[in-house]
Amino acid sequence: MNMFRKLTFTAVLTLLAASIMNPSDHVVGQAKTIQSYRGSIVLVSTYNEVPEATEGCSQEEKQWWESLRKTGNDLQRKMDKKTFTKLAVLFSEGLGKGYRIPVKDRPPQILLLGKVGFPDSLVARARARRLNGSIELSIEYRADGSVGEVKLLKGLDKEMDSYAIQAARESIFIPAIKDGAFVTDWRNGGLKFSTQRN
Repeated sequence: MNMFRKLTFTAVLTLLAASIMNPSDHVVGQAKTIQSYRGSIVLVSTYNEVPEATEGCSQEEKQWWESLRKTGNDLQRKMDKKTFTKLAVLFSEGLGKGYRIPVKDRPPQILLLGKVGFPDSLVARARARRLNGSIELSIEYRADGSVGEVKLLKGLDKEMDSYAIQAARESIFIPAIKDGAFVTDWRNGGLKFSTQRN
């Protein structure tokens, strides 16, 4: 029974942690749903597609963006290292060649959230303290595709806060776009934490 409770608690954390690092006004491409199966459990997840080129650009820029777009969408579905590496190469190519980004102005688009991996000992202490609440962060999504500063706006527990900040730093995203260029943008995100069982 303890193993079941631990799994339930961990699953709740995982589901609730999905909101961490999502920009609060995360308005991006068309939402897609994926179903995967693990034994008798059906996992359903949703992701937002990277949008197609809609703005004027050269044929070379359009082909590059389509490759980046396809790879970004693949990464959200597959979540594998090979696809991430391909995305990083394409992103670097676009920066290196100074390509114009052929989509309208938009906020950063999170492709993969950093995983909040609380150790078992921390989870046990949180449960013993019946810790509930949220961690709120302000995150700098840089134009070069890296996460800059992560500011703690509202903490819950010093150790848990540090894990949430580390997870924010590990997110993979397409930077905000303004006037056909990648730009640095700050967004707020958070994690709701509950030790209550359903």
